[in-house]
Amino acid sequence: VGPSKQRLGDMYLQTFSIPVDKIWIPLGFIYLLALIELFQLLYAFGLHFRRLECELPIIVLDKDKEKTEKPGDATLDPVFERDAMFEDAEQNSKKAFTALRSISIVPPEVSLSLKNLCYTVTIPAPKDSGAKKMDKILINNIY
Repeated sequence: VGPSKQRLGDMYLQTFSIPVDKIWIPLGFIYLLALIELFQLLYAFGLHFRRLECELPIIVLDKDKEKTEKPGDATLDPVFERDAMFEDAEQNSKKAFTALRSISIVPPEVSLSLKNLCYTVTIPAPKDSGAKKMDKILINNIY
């Protein structure tokens, strides 16, 4: 009984009934590349429909007109809508991009400040204290 000419990795794979032919090596790389590509496409698709933190700009009626609509009931400017119906797509795209360039999207500013931070929990009181429950301060006046 001499040393085996079989590689250790092949023995492990055969233990679990996994084929050890040389063809599986490039097929494994192709499988990994296909998985990577699939997850990149899913990631890109998810980013396409991600939720924005601020409202998108909408071309609405002139500001000097009376605002009687509720938020979300905005309508397109009639002149813009009429022009969009009778002009070709390239001119519409140019007009839309020109209008969008004039509007800056600024996300809302958020700041968080913790002052006099305290954290207490209610625990059962010791039997000799005469009370049923007591408050224990875990964090007190953190700045």
